[in-house]
Amino acid sequence: MSAKVVVSHVMCHTKSKAAIQKSMKEHRVKLFLNMIIGESWTDHMEPINLIADYYGEKMALFMTFLIHHTGQMIIPSFFGLILQGYHFYKGWFYVSGEGLDDLYYVAKYFESVDQAYNFFYIVMLALWSTWYIESWKRKQNTLKYIWAGEARLNDIKTENKRPQDGATWVVEKLSGAANETVLDRDPMKIALRTGATLGFWSIIAICVWLICMKIQGYLLAIVFKDPNIAVFRTLWCIVIYSLCVIEFNAAFGKRAAAIVKKENHPYWQDHEEGLIQKSYSLGFLNSYLGMSAAAFYDQKLKGVAMLMFGVLALKQFVMNLRKLIN
Repeated sequence: MSAKVVVSHVMCHTKSKAAIQKSMKEHRVKLFLNMIIGESWTDHMEPINLIADYYGEKMALFMTFLIHHTGQMIIPSFFGLILQGYHFYKGWFYVSGEGLDDLYYVAKYFESVDQAYNFFYIVMLALWSTWYIESWKRKQNTLKYIWAGEARLNDIKTENKRPQDGATWVVEKLSGAANETVLDRDPMKIALRTGATLGFWSIIAICVWLICMKIQGYLLAIVFKDPNIAVFRTLWCIVIYSLCVIEFNAAFGKRAAAIVKKENHPYWQDHEEGLIQKSYSLGFLNSYLGMSAAAFYDQKLKGVAMLMFGVLALKQFVMNLRKLIN
């Protein structure tokens, strides 16, 4: 220790942390900008390599994705702000074609969002999303090549073994080493159980949408018949529906963890992938069911815009508020 031999060969916690922070401060701007449209981001990936050396390649890959995602989101945000400003402008001067006496700006705004310029933004999103995915694939494959991840994929997976319920330990006669057996699982039984559970929760998600949006909206239209407050009736339904979506996703998140645990995966990688697939598949259905119905069944862009504002914005607000309180 006095000769600093250990320190020079092994990165201690404080030393590695300082090295990562120094490297990130030096390369973060160029790394971030090159993640958007540039191809020379590998010239500034020193902080990513330092993270991989100390925290592991999995954490470094996650950090790389966060930088990629944040940088790529600038493109639709720029054009989206321009379109949003145009919507605010049109909403201010909107005149109802149905002879309604709307004086509320919120109502005017949502009534005027269906504009021809939305088409150009949708085309831009289609092209950008393709670029987003393909760009990340190339970055991911580059990191796998540099870290030799593909060659070590099976070794990385088998190194992170998780304890299986019901597994036994076998002691080798020659070496005396104790190894845990890997239980064979019935894939058909797992698929049937998982499919039945996801189907049951999908039906609940559809019922939540029907009750919050359709039935509640119908009852409110009977009680409050004034057409000038129709937008606010819909907004009330969307707020209630958004809160139900948040609670539903939280409840199913716990249930998904129980489902994956029963699948009894032998490796942590399979366990995490199963949890992600189940949580996101039903979460996607629950979060975007109302928007799909408004777009393809009701065919009203006003409803889609209100649901996006309610479900996405309110959900993020409530989740951040919960983290702050807890």
